[in-house]
Amino acid sequence: MIDNKAVKTDGLATAALILAILGALGFIFVFPPFVFGATAVALGLLSGTREGMTLKAKIAVIMGALSMVMFVVCVVSAVRFLMSNPEFVYQFRDTFQEIYNELENSGSFSGRYDFT
Repeated sequence: MIDNKAVKTDGLATAALILAILGALGFIFVFPPFVFGATAVALGLLSGTREGMTLKAKIAVIMGALSMVMFVVCVVSAVRFLMSNPEFVYQFRDTFQEIYNELENSGSFSGRYDFT
């Protein structure tokens, strides 16, 4: 006889593992690591029984957390790299100033801030 609780938790663990893999593979994109990673962690934790979590669920939780960490490391390193390049910083500032001036001249912006 098959235990329905075991089948349900194994299905949650399998879904968590698939989402964790998708999150780990998609860490260079914006949303997949957080959406898939967080969902994988939640499903992995929900698939636990009184006896504990299955190996599949433990792997899903670890991979889901790692996918979110890899994304944060990528974003921090990209921002650090871009901000360490003075040419990029000047170009960014000039572009922002240009947009601000266009908004100020069109009258659709209140002009409370001075970015000079």
